[in-house]
Amino acid sequence: MTSAELGDPRQPTPVPVPDSGGFAVAIGQAVPVSEYRFPPRPAELTPIQGFWQSAVAPLRGSGAGVREAVLTWPEGPHSLLIEANTPGAYIVRVSGVEVARHMTWDYTPHVLGGVDVPHVRPGQRVTVSVEVQRSTGDWAVHLTPDS
Repeated sequence: MTSAELGDPRQPTPVPVPDSGGFAVAIGQAVPVSEYRFPPRPAELTPIQGFWQSAVAPLRGSGAGVREAVLTWPEGPHSLLIEANTPGAYIVRVSGVEVARHMTWDYTPHVLGGVDVPHVRPGQRVTVSVEVQRSTGDWAVHLTPDS
């Protein structure tokens, strides 16, 4: 059944109940980083995509550590994008408020986009900080205009 056949979701329409059906449930438990067996590092890493080239405020680095940038938040809707190509944790804060925690577990390049920052207003001076844990490769965090 399509959404058009169901009608307006604010005004539920009764639909026939099937005679049989199924569903699935998955239960998992997070593995502590200290107990996870990471895959071996490849001889050559795949480069990150380089979205920072058109970004308003790029923060780039290689390896673990903390990087910061102070900037004036631009006009118009913007969001943060995180890129990484090695396992690690990438914790992003804007003016001390954590807005993203991105974990990667392998050497496939990852992109996390659309990180909203609702507590910031255009023209406001902010500090964007990135705390990177365990990474041994390239990463980037940047502010991009929403399209």
